[in-house]
Amino acid sequence: MKFKVPKIIRKLDLAGYAPELEGVCVDVWVNPPVGVMWRLMGLGASTSSASRDLTPAPDLTPAPDLTPAPSLKGREEEEEEKEEIVGQQRIEALAELWGWTVEEVLELVGATVGTDPRLFMWMAERTILMVNEHRRGIKKG
Repeated sequence: MKFKVPKIIRKLDLAGYAPELEGVCVDVWVNPPVGVMWRLMGLGASTSSASRDLTPAPDLTPAPDLTPAPSLKGREEEEEEKEEIVGQQRIEALAELWGWTVEEVLELVGATVGTDPRLFMWMAERTILMVNEHRRGIKKG
């Protein structure tokens, strides 16, 4: 290739969330690799468990299963574990897109969860929208 495609950074102005935050901006990397977006959408975590769950048994005539069905509590714990993994992947992806550390993203979450929990979600949603707009060629004027 004759040139290297640079990281394209756009400003996310938090005044769009609240006028009191005018002048506070977060840099957003709008042309990340697809893998970063997959992690942000929570698609990276389920790949290994999904492929494990879909692997067919070598014997096509399975023996009757005499073990008791897993308890609902076990399933709930498994779902919570998956949600935790997906949540961690999303935090890592946002940190990468914002040029922050994971600790800085968690600090933002911790600082706003009790006073303004919608701020973090708004920032994440706007980040996804900015990346999608860039990919679709939508220009902001």
